[in-house]
Amino acid sequence: MPVRVGIGPTKTLAKVASYGAKKYPQTNGVVDLSSKDRQIKLMKLMPVEEVWGVGRKIHRHLNGIGIKNAYELSQLDLNFIRSKFNIVLAKTVRELRGEVCIDLEEEAPTKKQIVVSRTFNSRVTNLKMLHEAVSDYAARAAVKLRREKQTCKVLSVFIRTNPFRKQDRQDREIVSVPFFLPSNDSRDLITGNDYRQVGLMKNITKYGLSSLFDDATGSPHFIIGISDPNNYGADDIVETTSGGNFTVAQLRDTTGNGTDDSVYLQENSAGINFKKSEQVKKHLNNSSYPWKDEISSGPVINNTLVIYVDSKRLKDIIELESLKIVNNIEKKLGFSVNSIRVELQNSQQ
Repeated sequence: MPVRVGIGPTKTLAKVASYGAKKYPQTNGVVDLSSKDRQIKLMKLMPVEEVWGVGRKIHRHLNGIGIKNAYELSQLDLNFIRSKFNIVLAKTVRELRGEVCIDLEEEAPTKKQIVVSRTFNSRVTNLKMLHEAVSDYAARAAVKLRREKQTCKVLSVFIRTNPFRKQDRQDREIVSVPFFLPSNDSRDLITGNDYRQVGLMKNITKYGLSSLFDDATGSPHFIIGISDPNNYGADDIVETTSGGNFTVAQLRDTTGNGTDDSVYLQENSAGINFKKSEQVKKHLNNSSYPWKDEISSGPVINNTLVIYVDSKRLKDIIELESLKIVNNIEKKLGFSVNSIRVELQNSQQ
């Protein structure tokens, strides 16, 4: 198995060294860029698109202003970079100059998300087969959670059509719903308490309901009157017209006539804003971003937008454009998200 080693005073320069170790066989797979002269020499030979963090769109823009290699990028004015591109590329430039901006991680950080996904070998048209596959992936995710001694508060299920079959209608969907209690139990992730955890969202106004009020007993629950108890089940997710998210704790018969006429709700503490999530998803789907058909817009959790992608290349592009995306969301939708987290939809996480 080929192995190469790149040594440099910063992470980005170490990546440059690794590029040289791969590109030039005479290095025997090892390049040391401790010397400033060697840094400059190799950066002049390295195309700018090979620089760590420079995606396809950034590469085109840099070429448009005459920047062809890593050394030319390292000489750009930082204020120009910040104004025309973003702060992430500015950090890359500083790292190319030998300034440490990205800390080394002596221990791998705790994962904020675990993804298990696969591409089917053949077309899937049977719902039972799809259900079995999703159950298998959920079980594998639970194994990873237990291995890392973690639990999850949110379960997301995403699915997309084959992007290479251009003759077919293209579609991608993702559903994210919080667990009432964090769990790493395979049974919880597979069944989601009678399947309701994996996406049954109900809007109160859909059932002619419009208000929430405190339980007179002082319970932390809220209570709503209902006309049809069959519309609600334990652990359903309810979204109010005001944007609040709640979990059905229990149904009650408050009149004593033998029929449940009220639902007791607990606030959804996982931080998902369903209203914002749906609005952002529509915004991205209707946008002019060249990558819009290659991503899945996920939930807005604690005011952080999650975007799922299929490749490291696309992940880098969106991360570099994250500030622009956030600004456009605020401009077009009238509300802001604090940040964007881009996650790879593959089995390597």
